[in-house]
Amino acid sequence: MKSEIIRFKGLKKQEIIAEFKGGDITSDAGLLLFREIEKKYKIIKRMSACITDKRESGKVVHNIEEQMLQRVYAIIAGYEDVKDHQELRKDPLFKMLCGETKKDEELSSPSTICRFENQVDRKALVGMSKVMVDNFIESYTEVPKEIILD
Repeated sequence: MKSEIIRFKGLKKQEIIAEFKGGDITSDAGLLLFREIEKKYKIIKRMSACITDKRESGKVVHNIEEQMLQRVYAIIAGYEDVKDHQELRKDPLFKMLCGETKKDEELSSPSTICRFENQVDRKALVGMSKVMVDNFIESYTEVPKEIILD
């Protein structure tokens, strides 16, 4: 790949050039902070365990946790539409965030993400709510006597 070089008028003896050969870049690097938070608290991992996977196990490529990671990271980064996953599934950063072993594979497609979202039922939502409450309580060194939800 030949990179284009742009030369600007220099300052005294200093040459100023712009060269565009950076390779893969991302504007979503802030998600790495969220990955570290997830590694520590495992909120998404615990919440994904609340969802029953009703798919035929022999046909499953992306497990529930990977799909939930992909969807949550996309929403955090501002990609709220499922159709955004058509490009995100190829993104090197998202592959790294959703599983170290996925770097050579594409992530879930928009249609797979849509099916994932639609399989979440009331039982799963109650379980995920309990995970959030448990996580909140675990954040205290002493269990609070009372919690007021407003």
